[in-house]
Amino acid sequence: GEITNFTNTSSPGIDASVTQYNWAFYNNPPEFASTTPASPDTSFAFSVPNFTPGYIVELVAVDENNCSKTYTDIAVKVSNNPVPVIAFNNLTSGPFTACKGETVYLSDSSHYVDFSQSTINWQIISGPPVNISSPNAPQTDAMFTTPGIYVLSLSITDQNNCSDATNITITILDNPTTVIDPIAPVCEGTPTVLTHTTNSSVGIVKYVWDFGNSAPNDTIDTPVPAPNNGNTTHPYICNNYNVILEVTDANGCRHTSAPVNATINC
Repeated sequence: GEITNFTNTSSPGIDASVTQYNWAFYNNPPEFASTTPASPDTSFAFSVPNFTPGYIVELVAVDENNCSKTYTDIAVKVSNNPVPVIAFNNLTSGPFTACKGETVYLSDSSHYVDFSQSTINWQIISGPPVNISSPNAPQTDAMFTTPGIYVLSLSITDQNNCSDATNITITILDNPTTVIDPIAPVCEGTPTVLTHTTNSSVGIVKYVWDFGNSAPNDTIDTPVPAPNNGNTTHPYICNNYNVILEVTDANGCRHTSAPVNATINC
C-alpha cells in the first residue's frame, strides 16, 4: 500500500522529440499510466507485497514519429510490513490481567518477514502513568501501581523502514488487604488464638500463617469464602514471636500483613 516513486531518466528523442511515456505496472491486475516530457515521473502503490521475485514495471517512450523504445525493470521488490505481536507475561492472547504492584514482562513477539527488526517503542496510550523500564527494547518490564484499565501500544519498524503498530487492553486488579488482629498474651501450654481482618472484592481463597518460629506455615484453603475463614490457633513455648499472614484472593492477587507480636508467658 505504500506509494513508490518512479523517476524517468530517459534520453531525449534522437530523430524526433518524445511525446509520451507509457507506464505498465504488472500488479494484480496490471495497471497503466501515461506521462509527458514536461512531467515524466510517476508514482504507484502496489496492492500486495511481492518481495521475491518482485514486480515487473515497463516504461515505453514514444516519439513524434510513433517510434517507441521499451525499458523493463524486474527488480521492484515490495516487502511485507512487519506484523506486531505483544507478549504480555509470555501470553499473546488475552484477557491480559495483573495485580496492583506486580511487575509484568513485555516482549516483542512480532513477525518480521523480509527484513529484521529496527526500532521498537512501548507506550501506555490510555490509563494512569506507568513506568516502562526500557521503552525502546524488545524485552522490557513495567509495574502498574494503580488498579484500572490500560491500553498498551507497541510500534515497530523493520530495516526497510516499514512499520506497523498494535495495542492490547490490560486490566490491573486491586489487591486484598489483611491485618492481623491484636494477639492476646497467653501462658505456655495455652494455644494462641490468631484472627485477622481481611477485605477483598472477590473473596479470599488462601490464607498462609507464618508463626514466626520453626513450625511449618499453616495454609488454609477456602474455595468458598465465608466469614471468619482463615482464623487459626498455634501452640507456642515461652517467648515473643512475630506472626505474619499472607492472603490470596480469587483473582490470584496477594497481600502480606505487617508482623504482629505474640507473647507467650511462662
